[in-house]
Formats: sequence, C-alpha cells, structure tokens
Amino acid sequence: MTFSIVALSPGGHFLGVATSTCTLAVGAVVPAAAPRAGALATQAYTNRTFRSRVLELLRAGILPEEVPGVLRREDDLFDRRQLAIVDPTGRSASWTGPECSP
Repeated sequence: MTFSIVALSPGGHFLGVATSTCTLAVGAVVPAAAPRAGALATQAYTNRTFRSRVLELLRAGILPEEVPGVLRREDDLFDRRQLAIVDPTGRSASWTGPECSP
C-alpha cells in the first residue's frame, strides 16, 4: 500500500509532495513538483509519464480538475491509476480509477 500527500503551504508560498510505501525508491516514481506549476503524486498502476505531463498541463493553464480528463484521453489504462494534484493557488483534484486494487 502506498500513501501520498500533495499540499500547498498555508501562506501559499510552498508546494510539496511526499509518499511512503514498501517499494524501494518510491520517491523516484510517484511524486513530482515544480515551482509555479504544481505538485502531484501518481500511484497504483503508476504511469511515470504523468509526472512531467501533469506539470506541463498545469503550466499551460489547465485546471487540476480538468487534468484527469486529458490524461484519460491519452492513456488506455487510466482506470488503473491514482492521481492527486495541487496547483499554486490551492486548487486540487484527485482520481482513483475503478480498476485499482482495493
């Protein structure tokens, strides 16, 4: 089981993401963050390309709640994924696909 969190600091100056699991080096796969773009965690049946793609979408002005719809159109296995996103204004979105293991 993997636990992740994405957050924006109370003052709105810092974005962060953290993750923990039994898998070695999970920090190389699940979290991503970039200044003035956002922070995210992608897990379950992880698609590593989501890390750069989500940040690219946020930089392009796509709202966090719109990101899962974009990714769904690009990823045939999207229903196996989990995703959590926060942007620099505190808007957020999350997704757990119906095919994720319990």
